[in-house]
Amino acid sequence: MAGREIQVERVLQAEVAPSEIDIQIATAHRYPRDLQKFKVLAEEMATGDEEIAGHCIYAMKRRNADGSFKEITGPSVRLAEIIVSAWGNTHAAAKVGAIDEKFVTAQSYCWDLERNVRIGWEIPRRITTKDGKRYSDDMIMVTASAAESIAYRNAAFKVIPQALWKPIEKKVRTVISGAGRDAKGREEILRKMLAAYATKGITLSQVLKRIGKRAIAEITPEDIVTLRGIWTAIEEGMTSLETEFLAPTKEERPLPRVADELLKKPAQPPAAPVASKPEPPPERQAGEDELEPEFTTDVEQAKEGDDLGDLVMDAFAKSAPTPEPEVLPDLPPPPKLRGWPKGKLRKPPAATPNDNDLGPSRDTLLQKARSLVQECIAAGDAAKLPPDFEDMSPSDLWSLIKRLGNRLQVAKQASGT
Repeated sequence: MAGREIQVERVLQAEVAPSEIDIQIATAHRYPRDLQKFKVLAEEMATGDEEIAGHCIYAMKRRNADGSFKEITGPSVRLAEIIVSAWGNTHAAAKVGAIDEKFVTAQSYCWDLERNVRIGWEIPRRITTKDGKRYSDDMIMVTASAAESIAYRNAAFKVIPQALWKPIEKKVRTVISGAGRDAKGREEILRKMLAAYATKGITLSQVLKRIGKRAIAEITPEDIVTLRGIWTAIEEGMTSLETEFLAPTKEERPLPRVADELLKKPAQPPAAPVASKPEPPPERQAGEDELEPEFTTDVEQAKEGDDLGDLVMDAFAKSAPTPEPEVLPDLPPPPKLRGWPKGKLRKPPAATPNDNDLGPSRDTLLQKARSLVQECIAAGDAAKLPPDFEDMSPSDLWSLIKRLGNRLQVAKQASGT
C-alpha cells in the first residue's frame, strides 16, 4: 500500500531531546558538507563490488486492478543508507508506529540539519492473508521490519535531491549488469545469478517466464539487473518467491524447449509432421555473443524442465548427465526472524492514539533488551540500557531492541565470532 507524508513530530516524540537537536544543527553549520566529496564517497561505497551494488536495487511486480502485473524497480533501502551516510549532517530513523488486526504501520523521518529540510513518512502493510487470516507473530515482525525499511527509504530520498543520487543509482545498475565487462565476464555474472535461483528451487523456465524471454540468448543486461533486484526484494521481505515466480499472470505464453533456447531459435508454432530428415540447427553468426562451447553443447542435450542447478553448475563439464523430468520441490516455510522476542501479540485495546500495543508483552520486550545488552558486552561492545529503561513504552522498547541487535551484529563481526 502507498505511504503518505506526515509531520516529523509524530515520529520524533521523545526519540531526540531538543537540546541534542540544537547541538547537531550548530555542528552541521560549523562543518558544512562538500557536494563533490559526497558524490565520490557515495559512488565508492555503492559500487565497491558486485555484491554491494546488488543490494542497492530492488525489483518486484504488483497486480493491477485488471489482474495484470506491472514491474516496479528502484533504489533499495541499502542505497538509501549509503546516501544518507555520505550526505552527512543528517538525522534519520524509522520505527513501528502501531499494529492492529489487519495492518502494521511504520513511521520514519529524515532531517537535513544543515539545510533544515525534514520529511516524515508513514506506510501501512497488510498482515492478513487473502482469506482474512492474521499472520503468525514471526511473519508480523518480518512484515514490520520491511515496512520500516520502505518508510526509511522513502523519507531519505525525499530529503536528499534526486539529481544527486540518481547518477549513483545508474552506476550501480552498470556494475550489476556487467556492462563494463567482456562477454565472458557477463556470462559469469549470469551463471552465478541463475545458480543462486536454482538453490531456491526456481527452474530455468520460471526465470525466463518472469523476465518475458524465450531463450537464454535473449537475456539482456537490463534483465540481469531485474533478476538481481528481485533477489534483493525477496531478501528484504518486500516480496516472495511465490509472488514473483509461481503466481499465474493474466497473459502467460508457452515456453520453448531448453534445446531451442541455446540454439538461439525462437519457438515456432507446432506444424504438421513431415516425413523428412530434420534440418540441422542454424549456424551462429561471427561476432555474436554466445556462451562457452562446452556450456552450449551440454544444454543442447537437455530437455524442458531440467533442474536449473544441474544445467548451470555442470555447464562446463565434458558431458552432461542424463536429465530427469523436473519435480518442483515444495518451497520452504517463510524464514523466521532471529533475535526477536517470542511473545504472543496481543490485540491492541481501543485506547488513545498514543497508546500503541506492539504485540509482544512489555515484560517480554524488557527481558529481550536486557539479554541483548549482556550479549553485546560479551562480544566486546560497551552497550548499556538508558536510565528510563523501565518506563519506556512498547514502541520505544521495540526500537531499542532493534538498535541493540544491530550493535550486537557489528560487535560479532568485529570480533570474528
